[in-house]
Amino acid sequence: MYPPEFEEFWSAYPRQIEKKNCYITWKRLSKKAQKEVIIAAKNYAKAMQREQREEEYIKHAKVFLNPQKEIWKDYLESPKSASDAWLEKKLKEGNAS
Repeated sequence: MYPPEFEEFWSAYPRQIEKKNCYITWKRLSKKAQKEVIIAAKNYAKAMQREQREEEYIKHAKVFLNPQKEIWKDYLESPKSASDAWLEKKLKEGNAS
């Protein structure tokens, strides 16, 4: 019933509610955006797992996909761990000297 690209997104997304409505929103995205959203969903799931966020505080998939808000663009890059962020900051500080 749903295309494989949407199913890949859906299986990666950490809060699977209202699949039919989510698919309606998915269809409004360009093919390029759909590919990016799959990556973003995987990264979002990792971030939510790392933060141990309770399910009730994880965005509904259709909100995540909303083309006007483009929340998913914030998750195109893999989430950094606290130690990665610390190291990156220290390296920048070292280059500023």
